[in-house]
Amino acid sequence: MIPDMQKKLDGVIEFLGRNYLKTEKEILGVEEKEFFDLILDDILKDERLMEIWSSFSADLDHGPRDILNLWGLSVHQIILDTVSKIDAKNSQLLTDVDGNPIPMDRSKINVPYIRVG
Repeated sequence: MIPDMQKKLDGVIEFLGRNYLKTEKEILGVEEKEFFDLILDDILKDERLMEIWSSFSADLDHGPRDILNLWGLSVHQIILDTVSKIDAKNSQLLTDVDGNPIPMDRSKINVPYIRVG
C-alpha cells in the first residue's frame, strides 16, 4: 500500500496533464493504442511531482508494481474524465425525432498498458 495515495494520485494526474496528456486528442490516442510510454527521467526531473512525492525513487525500488498500478489508475482516471466530458457535450447535441436527448453508450473504455523507459 502506498502512503498518502490520494495525494500522490492527484500529483501524477497533474504531472501527466502538464507533460504527456495535454489535449483530448492525446488522451483519446492513448485509449485507442492501448499503451502509454513514460520517460523515467521526465518524472524524476519534475520538481512539482517530486515536491508532492519526495519518496518516489525509494517507493519505486520497494514496490514497482504498486507504483505502476497507481500510474495506470491515473491514466485511466484521465481517460474516464475526458470521455465523460465528451459524452456529456455530445449528449446535448444528439436528439431523437421528438427532441429528446439520446444517451451515449460507453460500455467499454480501453485501459492502456504503461511502459517505462
